[in-house]
Amino acid sequence: MKQLIQNWKTGEISLVEVPIPKIKPKYLLVKNYFSAVSIGTEKTMKSFAEKNLIGKALARPDLTKKVLDFAKSEGLLEAYKQAMSRLDSPEPLGYSCAGEVIEIGEDIDEFRVGDRVACFGSGFASHAEIVRVPKNLCVKIPKNVSLEEACFAGIGAISLHSIRCANLSFGEKVVIIGLGLLGLIGIQIAKVAGYKVFALDIDEKKVKLALKLGADKAAIIEREDIKNKINIFSEKKGADAVIIYANTKSNKPIELSAEIIREKGRIVVPGLVGLKIPREEFYKKEIELIVSRAAGPGIYDSNFEIKGIEYPFSYIRWTEKENMKEFLALLSNKKINIRGLITHKFKLEDYRKLYETIEKNKFAIGIVIEYKKPIGKKIKIEITKDYKKEKDIKVGLIGAGNFAKGTILPIISKINFVNLRGIATTSSLTSWHTAKKFKFNYATTDYKKLLKDKKINTIIIATRHNLHARLVCEALKANKNVFVEKPLALSVKELLEIEKNYKKSKTQLMVGFNRRFS
Repeated sequence: MKQLIQNWKTGEISLVEVPIPKIKPKYLLVKNYFSAVSIGTEKTMKSFAEKNLIGKALARPDLTKKVLDFAKSEGLLEAYKQAMSRLDSPEPLGYSCAGEVIEIGEDIDEFRVGDRVACFGSGFASHAEIVRVPKNLCVKIPKNVSLEEACFAGIGAISLHSIRCANLSFGEKVVIIGLGLLGLIGIQIAKVAGYKVFALDIDEKKVKLALKLGADKAAIIEREDIKNKINIFSEKKGADAVIIYANTKSNKPIELSAEIIREKGRIVVPGLVGLKIPREEFYKKEIELIVSRAAGPGIYDSNFEIKGIEYPFSYIRWTEKENMKEFLALLSNKKINIRGLITHKFKLEDYRKLYETIEKNKFAIGIVIEYKKPIGKKIKIEITKDYKKEKDIKVGLIGAGNFAKGTILPIISKINFVNLRGIATTSSLTSWHTAKKFKFNYATTDYKKLLKDKKINTIIIATRHNLHARLVCEALKANKNVFVEKPLALSVKELLEIEKNYKKSKTQLMVGFNRRFS
């Protein structure tokens, strides 16, 4: 299958052929029909990736601090290796898509193969022909909503959550700054909820569009007397809330918000803007500032997103999943017009034109990527066309975490009697990238391909600890030599099973104790 990725070192965006992801418990495998492009997010990612190391450090002091803290405990060299390894890893692009369920993992009751679903999540709902998404980041699409509209569900949920954070009541007045996709969706949601909306942007075309979509009033920043207009709009009381959807390093949006909001008003910032608070204004008005977190509760919580553990409904009503459902319900009931915001549509293969449009077309708002219906479903991708000369040890690697990529592979790839033949990870992108970097013959997401490969005589296991024992037994049964990273097993029962299989085999088993004599 094909997937769009970005190189964190250079910023280069490319379309690559990778094996399809391996299904996991509590996950869905979804064939994409459309994915939405978040212009602000992807421009920011590209800009960051194109910076040199010093530029990256200055742009993200939070990440720089993490590297320095790691260096204090593990040493500068190890910290440098880890940082370089992270920058070397390709980044999947996209986080909001829609398609059809083609496979279901264990422990899932609410979805069936063939269901139309909208998906959300960075690293999950990517610009790829097939995506693997946790069940709590997927929702069914109403019958009267098209897949093209539904691919905006994740982005719509972000806009919806920011309006919830403003904690407005019926009839209150809200100012929306920044009329990109999020802001224009936000206007429509705010009107459905019964709020009075004043829209602001620097682009005259977007201001006119905001009025068409239902904004009560609108104005062009830096060309009109904004404070006076808001004063009239709010009957000299100030706006009840300001939501900043803008994407700029400037501090002007937060300063303007403080000037036009009423006492004890709320400023919500889902956008990427300067946040140097004008303390005097905030103090005098006792202004409340909220930096809304993506699509709502659940985001960044591995228990909710990865493990599929729901929050108690009576305590947390609107999770990111519920916000996606509600956005789709608004589309279904014709309360929101998303089609009118789609300005561009591209085939996946035309990705270069897509990113040129993002950079050059200031009026690009809603951009969708369309995927062709028949797609490749290879679980094994050839990396090197000409097989290397036959060598004594032909390796199949299962798992490719930091230790495998940072320690094991750099060492064994330099040994002249070792042939790195196949690699298997459940992540299609990790498998492809590691295979390409260390010149494996092929990459796959199905480890059983390695066990069945007669040319492989040695299996290296570098997966999560809970998988070690089972994979060791399977490799021994397949008559492979095995090198497994510690621990060999997690229980006496697993150890006895390994012992039984080892005694039956004619191969070698070794455990990687890297500090045996320390």
